[in-house]
Amino acid sequence: MPNVKIVFWNIENLGDQGNFYGNSQNRCNLIAQAIINTNADVVMVQEYRNGALGTPILLLFNLNAIPGQEWYCDSVAGSLSNNAAMPYATNADVAFTPQGRHEGYVVFWRQNIAKFIMQIADPVDPATVGGAGPVVANTQSTSVIARHGGVFGLGILANNITVPAGPNAYSLPAGSTIGAGGITRAGAVVVAAGITGAPITINAGDILPAGTIPGPGGITLTAPTQAVFPIVIPANYTLPAAYTLPANGAVVVPQHAISLVLTGRPYLPNGANANFVPAAVNNWSLLRFADGIGALYGHPRLTRRPATCTVRVSTGGAAAAELIPITVYHTPLNAPGMVGMAMASNCRSLYQAYDHTIPGYIDCNRAIIGGDFNKRLNPAAGHFRAYTDNFNMGGAGCNQVLGAVTTPNIRVNAPFVPLPAPVYPPLPAVPTAANNPNNKSLILLRQNFTGPHVLSNNIDHFRSSAFDNVFYRGFTPLQVPNHAFGNLYFLPAAVSGTVPQAPNFYIPAAIIQGFLQLPVFHPGGAAIPVAPVAIPNVRNPATLLADIQAGGFGSAAAGQAGPVAVTGIAAPAAGAGPYAGPVPLPVVIPPQRRAIEFVKLFVSDHLPVIFEMNL
Repeated sequence: MPNVKIVFWNIENLGDQGNFYGNSQNRCNLIAQAIINTNADVVMVQEYRNGALGTPILLLFNLNAIPGQEWYCDSVAGSLSNNAAMPYATNADVAFTPQGRHEGYVVFWRQNIAKFIMQIADPVDPATVGGAGPVVANTQSTSVIARHGGVFGLGILANNITVPAGPNAYSLPAGSTIGAGGITRAGAVVVAAGITGAPITINAGDILPAGTIPGPGGITLTAPTQAVFPIVIPANYTLPAAYTLPANGAVVVPQHAISLVLTGRPYLPNGANANFVPAAVNNWSLLRFADGIGALYGHPRLTRRPATCTVRVSTGGAAAAELIPITVYHTPLNAPGMVGMAMASNCRSLYQAYDHTIPGYIDCNRAIIGGDFNKRLNPAAGHFRAYTDNFNMGGAGCNQVLGAVTTPNIRVNAPFVPLPAPVYPPLPAVPTAANNPNNKSLILLRQNFTGPHVLSNNIDHFRSSAFDNVFYRGFTPLQVPNHAFGNLYFLPAAVSGTVPQAPNFYIPAAIIQGFLQLPVFHPGGAAIPVAPVAIPNVRNPATLLADIQAGGFGSAAAGQAGPVAVTGIAAPAAGAGPYAGPVPLPVVIPPQRRAIEFVKLFVSDHLPVIFEMNL
């Protein structure tokens, strides 16, 4: 059955022009490579700033550079505008606002209809937002960006991509391996098992057998959309089970995929939210969210809201089992837990999905929400239990019941284990899972973010705050295995390249070396890269330059020290403690610090969270 990997990633200030990397192609190259390394199918991006569409386009160029694959993306501003009008359904109703820190969201997905089909954005029900009338199409997003035959190779979709009418709707490439039993139509074999010697057209409704592997170029639609024959099942993908090709007219790529969450569990007179009651009428109401200083607005506009999209996994089951809403939220930093993080547990998308075949909303068996919640990992806290408690206890039901034991479904939640001395940051009297470095999704260069510089040969000392996470409902433990990289992709190790890791873990040296093109290394337009005079928090720009030229940052393994840098530059131990400070610090710093500097300053201060499901 399909294996689907979803990455939630707060990519710091993505698209912001107010820094020295801005929309750089080099940064996009590395981000795209990180996505490719995880083998992600869906990527939910936070901190997309000011609608800088050039950045998602650069990322999409890199992702679509893989032959035989097809990536799409869609974006939405993070807030309702001050002039938003009911039913809040159009692109004119959303905005990048100061109260929302000028942020929005982007979803990228790799097209493979044998795994899932991205659904049309949930329509808006006016009755739930203070209006009346039938549901309204949701066009809040920018519109999906797709590969096309234009000069620039990418374009914004003007409508949905659907399966062409009539016979011969799909094209199977030469060199495809057809599984046992062959491709069948109404019970008769139309393409025999074996390897195809030439391209073959097949019909909507034909059944591909398990074990089928599309050849070079993948299976495509035979009618072009914007001058391209879209790939629907990528090359070299092995079908784990028989798959029936979607019917003529079926939407395989929507024009609008992502939208803001508008409604949720209704407010009660005491200010709390009503419990969700399955298989009953739930009076959904328009939700309000906190602003950047933690104030819960009395109206729904201006503050940053969660966003959502829905995938329909290709398992051959009922809609309630196949439709999985994926919600993403970047909680305001200063919002108290119950005002900020907990508010998103009320989102309708955690309980219901829109079935376009009915059409109408239905209770869904599964739901996923992830993001940067800006609250330390604490499963016992009320703002975590808002997600993990049962429906009848005011929660979103993100838990697993095995006998008498109920376990919260929190993806990044490894138990605390004793740490090697010296320990940094200092541990509390009773350590918890929040103190396990493997749960910490932020990286830092200074103690408590603004104090003396951290200088350590233990890379775990640079990890801070278990903020990023995923909650999920309706999955068995076997359906949600840990990713080969762990639940957090530790990019500082991926740019180090000397400690054995899982296959495809590392960022290639050439991508790191590409950062030499940045203007910061060419002051005054110098032709040859030179060490910049100063970059914030970089302790030795000359060493940074040498590392980038070498394409790596030496060993980033915890506890290692000594002259192990890729560059050959001596890397002395940090001294008697886990850090040395205040400045001035040694001229030559450990490779662990240098790797953290590079990722923090050129990529992001947050690590990608990976949620994997087998259905």
